[in-house]
Amino acid sequence: MVAPGLLQQGQDELATIFCRLRRKKMVSKPCLKKSFWGCVGQHNFNTYIMSHSVFYLVVSGSRHFSNSPLLASHLSAALRKQPGLVLVCGSGKGCDTLVRQWAASHKVPLLVAPAHWSSLGKAAGPIRNQFMLSMAQGVLAFPLAGSKGTAHVIRSAKQLGLPLRVVAA
Repeated sequence: MVAPGLLQQGQDELATIFCRLRRKKMVSKPCLKKSFWGCVGQHNFNTYIMSHSVFYLVVSGSRHFSNSPLLASHLSAALRKQPGLVLVCGSGKGCDTLVRQWAASHKVPLLVAPAHWSSLGKAAGPIRNQFMLSMAQGVLAFPLAGSKGTAHVIRSAKQLGLPLRVVAA
């Protein structure tokens, strides 16, 4: 179990990220009300708080991506290089689902950032992507033809100068 002080510290860190994004108009009030906080599993959050050296890796891919062995090999390599790995992904089908399954089976901390399509419309995807990239220290992308969201993440990661690995599926 996490000491209450550490739990509060972790919640404060995430609240600070939300506030910073809100000031930059990258996240709206509906996103704040329905944050990804509730999607973080307790064991994953405990691991995140207890880590001394945390590395946030955003994983992005098409909702039609289904190559689980390819994804697993890249995530396993990332975990070997960065023992304090925290994965960040969306809440969609395809790649996001595979990332969540891999994180659960390997007990790797995971932050899930859902896009709030109903309240934000077409802007939800780019807003969610910018939110994820704001905390990223690296990006792993699995693009498929026609994947606009993954293409946006790749473009934005390049513009931000983030370390980026694009894996051809």
